[in-house]
Amino acid sequence: MADNQDAIVLVDPISTGANLADLLLTQGRKVVVVWSASVSARLRLLLQPGLRSDYTATIFEDDDTAPGSPVAETAEGADGSRVRSAAELDEVVAKIAATGLTPRCVVAASELGVEFADQLAMHMGLPNNGTALSDCRRDKFAMGERVRAAGVRAVKQRLCSTWEEAHAFLLECGVPDADTAAEHALDRALEGPAASGALRMVIKPARSGGSDDVFLCSHMAEFREKFHHIIGKKNKLNALNTAVLLQEYLQGVEFVIDTVSRDGHHKLAGCWNYMKGSVNGAAFVYFGMRLIDGANPVAQEVFEYTKKVLDALEIKNWCGHAEVMYHPQTGPCLVEIGSRPHGGEGIFIDGARAVCGHSQIDLLAAAMTSDAEFAAYPDIWAAKHGAAAIIDLVSFQTGTVKGINEAAMARVQALPSFKHTHCMPEPGTAIVPTIDCFTTVGSITLVSTSEEALNKDIEVVRDAERSLFDLVE
Repeated sequence: MADNQDAIVLVDPISTGANLADLLLTQGRKVVVVWSASVSARLRLLLQPGLRSDYTATIFEDDDTAPGSPVAETAEGADGSRVRSAAELDEVVAKIAATGLTPRCVVAASELGVEFADQLAMHMGLPNNGTALSDCRRDKFAMGERVRAAGVRAVKQRLCSTWEEAHAFLLECGVPDADTAAEHALDRALEGPAASGALRMVIKPARSGGSDDVFLCSHMAEFREKFHHIIGKKNKLNALNTAVLLQEYLQGVEFVIDTVSRDGHHKLAGCWNYMKGSVNGAAFVYFGMRLIDGANPVAQEVFEYTKKVLDALEIKNWCGHAEVMYHPQTGPCLVEIGSRPHGGEGIFIDGARAVCGHSQIDLLAAAMTSDAEFAAYPDIWAAKHGAAAIIDLVSFQTGTVKGINEAAMARVQALPSFKHTHCMPEPGTAIVPTIDCFTTVGSITLVSTSEEALNKDIEVVRDAERSLFDLVE
């Protein structure tokens, strides 16, 4: 049994990190929250309704972002990826020591806290992932190259800081230069079954998330336009895009593999199949995700691959959230991985618990607090009964929400699988057509008795979402 003064230190618990903090507090644990300088006051306030925030102690890396500071409400988050000096880390350690609590571990509770948590845990001599590969665990280009160097399959890619670099790489990959004849030829090629992934490529920021400015392009003129759209822009994670990442377009089925690790022992904590597609002019819009039984042979193959990725990036402790594309002819290939919990404001938790008995944050809580409890969980997360899906609601409208359309919502709530809604826009909220995770208009959790019944209910939700919101005229 841990000493009653033991505390869990969570760095930047936004999104699912807030659910994790709530779980630990409900279990009677002492929780010290450390807000890095990368999290603004506005982000800290984005707490899902009903979650506890009565943390045992709250510490701010930068006092300018603390409540009561004259600039707290207007200060934007700083770059959280910078390397702190020993003196800066000592200041944070002193603030933690002043609480009178003994830290048991330091864990990144969101993407923004990854580098700071790595640095702080290592500085304090607590279980950690080291700092040598911190950049590879955040920067998507460095991530792919590290995985490739470890002998694990990785996506073909190039990081470009100028259009000239991007143009040269695209020509190498077989994208024709921008002339009308070539563009028409490419259009014809992509309409047929021989469409090649080498002709269509992904362009995106090197450090962001949630499909922020991720585009699928095929013509040189498109690539040029998107390159200049991305470069020099502050992305949704508050970092400046100083370079643009070009990657081959991976074809297949995209899986989410959630893991929890302790001293290099990796356990499968969740397996989901992304439902993504093109809508509103965007190529990678999330329509939701379906729960996949960990006993599924493909899920197990993807998990075995993911363990090699975790080892390559030296993610030895706590969470991994991997997106992996699988094709039956070529096998799994990493899209990207984060060394933090699955995001999305914890929308996956209820479905996972209903079907499998536990979720990633339940397994993480065990790993942080009890070696015996962590050991008791199975290595392969398996479905016990039923089926589940999270439906991300897509907006096709622009305007201000007047309210929920009662008739459309009644259809959804009458479904046998309906469990709850999540993050629905309040009256007065401005909405736009959905193009990424940041422009979805809520989500709906469905838990059903079978995959067949779930499919029927998903169709009803998709039909209802087009009229789900009444807008101010």
